[in-house]
Amino acid sequence: MNKWIGIEEFVATIKTGSLSQAAIDLSTSKSNVSKKIAQLETRLNTKLVYRHKQKIALTSIGKIYFEQAMTLLDALNQADARVSNEQDLMVGEIKLLVPPGVTESVLIPIMHNFRLQYPQVTFSFISSVKSSCLLENQADLAFRYSQTIEEHLIARPLFSSTYRLCASPEFIHRHGHPQHPNALASLDCLNYASQLTTQAAQWTFQHHSSLEKVTVSPKTVLQSNSVDSLVKLCQLGSGILYCSNIFVQQALNEHSLHSLLDDWINESNQLWLVYVDRQAQSKRVKTFIAYTLSQMHLLGL
Repeated sequence: MNKWIGIEEFVATIKTGSLSQAAIDLSTSKSNVSKKIAQLETRLNTKLVYRHKQKIALTSIGKIYFEQAMTLLDALNQADARVSNEQDLMVGEIKLLVPPGVTESVLIPIMHNFRLQYPQVTFSFISSVKSSCLLENQADLAFRYSQTIEEHLIARPLFSSTYRLCASPEFIHRHGHPQHPNALASLDCLNYASQLTTQAAQWTFQHHSSLEKVTVSPKTVLQSNSVDSLVKLCQLGSGILYCSNIFVQQALNEHSLHSLLDDWINESNQLWLVYVDRQAQSKRVKTFIAYTLSQMHLLGL
């Protein structure tokens, strides 16, 4: 049995001195107040109040119980008020799950500018490619690269990023520009893999005009789940890198990397902002979601 049944009605009745006024204060009926008090007395197996015509009086046990019940309800009301206050304030932590590489290219400028506006909000994030770990890690939000998202999750699309094939000027000087994706089978390549595996990577390309589609198993000399490491290795001339444009755009702008096989349409991927239940979110999390969606122009996308 729910031990809270009748306590609020009992306290309201004693404080107001009548069932009728208690019913008004609690937005319910007089009969419901009386019924709930009777249920409370049944559970306690004792009489808490005397009812005589329109008067309500406490029994000796009722006086003791009333004092304790008042303390409990005050504590509950304070707890409710604190939760409500926390939910409405732009104060506290936002926990994020972020796939490798997104932190530097997407998240850092957004977090920095958000905290300039809301300095009492803090962030913590861990690297993960699995938004399904939201509950396990007690995270508020996840950034997720994927074409599709699980049905039980709420997902807001941030941007679609085309994959780019690129290499350093030094690598191109040594090996030249590949003229066809099939050449990647004999050239040193750098491959992103969320987990280390012996399974051969496969890169897919489609030609702009002829619509020829090619799937290649590149000559992988290095693989990692760190996109930043792969970009740096590519800049050093270690091999050809195939990854989302967002991770190499700055290097391309600075000419430390050059784009290859531009006549071929590469794969694309969608970046999502993912969460579980919007109704349970605090104001700070809701505000950060809206802010993130509005700030995609910072990335030049």
